[in-house]
Amino acid sequence: MTLEAIPWMIKGGIHSENSGRRVLYKATNGSEGVSGIGDLAVKQTAVASSTIQVMPGGATMLSRYPGVKGESYDGQVTAAESLVVPANSTGSVRYDMVIARIDDWNMPGGQAVPATLPTSTVPAFKLQIITNVNSSYRKASQLGLNYPAIALARITMPANTTTVAQSQILNLREMTMPRRQRALLTKSLVPGQEETLNSTTTQTFPAAAIWITECPEWASRARVSARWNGVLYPPGSSYGTSFAKIGTNDPAVVATQEVAWDTPNAAGNMRTNWEAADDVAIPAGLRGKSIDVRLIGKLTSGLSAARPQVTAYSSVVLDIEWLEAPAEDA
Repeated sequence: MTLEAIPWMIKGGIHSENSGRRVLYKATNGSEGVSGIGDLAVKQTAVASSTIQVMPGGATMLSRYPGVKGESYDGQVTAAESLVVPANSTGSVRYDMVIARIDDWNMPGGQAVPATLPTSTVPAFKLQIITNVNSSYRKASQLGLNYPAIALARITMPANTTTVAQSQILNLREMTMPRRQRALLTKSLVPGQEETLNSTTTQTFPAAAIWITECPEWASRARVSARWNGVLYPPGSSYGTSFAKIGTNDPAVVATQEVAWDTPNAAGNMRTNWEAADDVAIPAGLRGKSIDVRLIGKLTSGLSAARPQVTAYSSVVLDIEWLEAPAEDA
């Protein structure tokens, strides 16, 4: 018979393990990785030692057992787990990969079948260190493994080293089905909201464009695009920078890269557009809060009469895409 006798879910039927794994594969759209932004983070011990710790959390892994397609496994670490990193007694640097893996005794190459079944005491979800990997590897799939696994971190072990500090640990975690959320904020200025950029420190520019928006509790990064449309350049020369601030009134404030502008020292008025863009880390202090976001201008130097202006013919845009990605501060 080529059809599976009992598909998921038939009351009173005996369902195969494959059915459950296929459901997980479809539910996660065939993706794999950790479940939350802080899940399975690899950290040094309080005092650097030969031991590392893997933080609690869950993960989804694609089945890579030979002949298996369209199935996924799920695993969970309920408390911080310790692993000992083998000492590097050689005279050259060594790279190790920390992985989470499945060791299914029902599959070729899996561990021995437990003496007593069913069992809830024999681990099938495991953490493991694979030593001496290529220094460019960032995924467990690059190791050519024939079992489900995801990469958590790569450890750099210098020559004749026994301890692991956080600076030696490179995060390799990826999210299972990471979330995204966009906040598109706009403001068209009206008469009475005209403004000249005068500050040599920072100035909300324009002052009429201050937004309050929600930062999702899962957002650990953001892609930010800021635009000033129809900025007026009076005659003469001045120059400075513009950028965006996220969480302006919060101690965890984040600023994008400052982008330079420079007026052309022309004889008459002209208008132009400014843009600033960046991909920034969102600290834990901003997540899950209603935060103040705004556009910032800064004057470096130039003629006072030549300073940029926004008028009733100007508008501004702040486009924020919140991203869920593994973070070390979760």
